[in-house]
Amino acid sequence: MTAISATLDRCLDDYDDTWQRSRSPPSLLQYYDRKRSALSSDDALALARELAMIDLEHRWRRFFNAAQSADSKASNGNVPLLPTWSDYCRLFEFYSPPVAGIHHEFRVRQLFGDRPHCGLFAEHYPEHAQALSRELTTCAAQLSRAKIAAYHRHRPLVETALPGRLEIGRRRTSEPAAPCYHHAGDLHRLIIAEHDERYLSRRQISLEFTALQRVRIENLARAQGRLVVEITGDFTPHDIIEVDLPCQLRFSQWLFNISASR
Repeated sequence: MTAISATLDRCLDDYDDTWQRSRSPPSLLQYYDRKRSALSSDDALALARELAMIDLEHRWRRFFNAAQSADSKASNGNVPLLPTWSDYCRLFEFYSPPVAGIHHEFRVRQLFGDRPHCGLFAEHYPEHAQALSRELTTCAAQLSRAKIAAYHRHRPLVETALPGRLEIGRRRTSEPAAPCYHHAGDLHRLIIAEHDERYLSRRQISLEFTALQRVRIENLARAQGRLVVEITGDFTPHDIIEVDLPCQLRFSQWLFNISASR
């Protein structure tokens, strides 16, 4: 890794951390202006593209549901609450829209937003229309086929499509009887035990589909020793890992198969 690429990586990690710590969006343009002075023109352009992709994903994750009852085009900083890749192209004056950013916007909106049709992107970017129509159709099909199947003592109980983020745990008193898949607002839950089965946390595990064929798994259990999850080894409370699909997740007498078509 070169010194410049290491600098870029640190900038991107820092901006992502800033988003996660902040209650309101950080100023993308101010952050970029502070960092670009130490970079060559090529690396400054690469930094702009990568920061834009991080910013776009955080905005759709955080603001999509809130924006349904407000103006989704309302500006928060330099771009709308729910931006498109075109907004960043205008902000950074990209001469030609980087195709990777178009793909990223499509994936993010499929997982966390309004799930637009592939044709919308082909119409908006006519210079890439043929390739986008083909590539985004494939992307949408792969995303829609990601699924999780839950088994208890080898008996299949629940199978459902894997949304952008899914929690697994025991039932809250306001939720339907276990086992079931439950969706309320932006919260997707796989309920595998009744509320009085206290060997299991209400929020035991979260699964997040981060990219095609990859999933981030977090053990949300608060108490050490409450439950040990085995994936490729012990997976204790508060651990986070990211793995390729397909994968299996086991604990006690439960088995979860997580898969996606290729």
